[in-house]
Amino acid sequence: MLKRFETTDLQRRLLKNSGFNFTSLAVTSMASFITSIIIARSLQPTQAGIYFYLIWLAGTLALVINLGLPNTLTRFISEAKAKSDETLLKILLSRTTAFTVGWGLLLSLVVLAAAPALPIQESARPYLWVIPVASVGLALQTLFGAAILGLQKIKQLALAAAISQPLLVLTLLILAQSGNLASLVTATALSYLLVALILFLPLRRDLHWPSVPWPETRQRFLGYAGVVSVITFIDAVVWQRSEVLFLGVLTGGEAVAYYALAYGLSATAMKLIPGAFSGILMPTVTETYLSEERWVLRRRFWRATLLVAGVVIPMIIAGYFIAPVVIPILYGGNYQPVIDAFRVVLVGGGFGAVASVASAVFYGTERPTFILKFGLVVAIINISLDFVLISQHGLLGAAWANTISQGIGGLGGILYAGWILK
Repeated sequence: MLKRFETTDLQRRLLKNSGFNFTSLAVTSMASFITSIIIARSLQPTQAGIYFYLIWLAGTLALVINLGLPNTLTRFISEAKAKSDETLLKILLSRTTAFTVGWGLLLSLVVLAAAPALPIQESARPYLWVIPVASVGLALQTLFGAAILGLQKIKQLALAAAISQPLLVLTLLILAQSGNLASLVTATALSYLLVALILFLPLRRDLHWPSVPWPETRQRFLGYAGVVSVITFIDAVVWQRSEVLFLGVLTGGEAVAYYALAYGLSATAMKLIPGAFSGILMPTVTETYLSEERWVLRRRFWRATLLVAGVVIPMIIAGYFIAPVVIPILYGGNYQPVIDAFRVVLVGGGFGAVASVASAVFYGTERPTFILKFGLVVAIINISLDFVLISQHGLLGAAWANTISQGIGGLGGILYAGWILK
């Protein structure tokens, strides 16, 4: 009887958190979607490519700043919450925040100083001054969001999105009238800082610096973060990052714009519905792993995987047929190449969405080493495909390189997660 009550309570909490997460993702995804339309229509493909390249560069630098801390913070804050350890929670949050700010500012300045020697798209160099604001703001936004996710206060994520994203869209709409690239990039960078500030507010009471020793947990935390940081870089290769880099170097600004729009539209679709559920699974997996038998976690894993797959497959089919109608209406006649690229990357995004359930299992059970080892193999495959396919087929080569890599990584992750939970 007690077990039945606990399961029902967990299901209710999952449903509630999924609802808040869906609200957050819906607002953020819609804002991102509208932003892409504003940029595409106010700038020509070449200038739009510069904008998307700069945002990509800031996002890549933010990954380096975070060093795997967000996923690690979610995992260990979930554990501290389950054990009602308020002191550990404060230690985790204060130290990761201080590290992110200090390391982020230092790394941003190093990148700016070394910019002339870096393989950066030449047309983007005049705008690199915006990178410190954008990358540090995005890194803090990701870190605070991870902390809130670990505390399972998903309502705060929805509130932050509801405040910041409409403001960003309104600002870009006003600035787009002039078609000034610098102002559009600056407004986007400042929006990252605004979101970070809003997410910081519910955490500010926990940003103390307890002098309590935590050697055992610190060793586990740093070991986990070290593995996750490498995984984060590998994921960045397998997802969007490597394709944008190679497109920028081998083809030019227009191809970057086309790919960024196709990938962004696919990512929006996959985050909005399946992502609303799979994105909040790690704390639940951690709790189940610490308090339940393995068969309970196995059953929940396969149910969640089938649920996400049941949502993703119809979305891919629908996206294939409506793309030729919708994309020209959204972005204009200059962006016809986006259609075929979107059709391809949508399949890859589907693999990634379904495999996110397996990722939650690996992180929640402190077994991220599989993602590290297998992900490294997939990353090598991805880069090899980038070299071959992008040089020969340009935009579509990038789309296929991404999709094939995500397919290999997604299927491998699902099968291995199922195997370890036997």
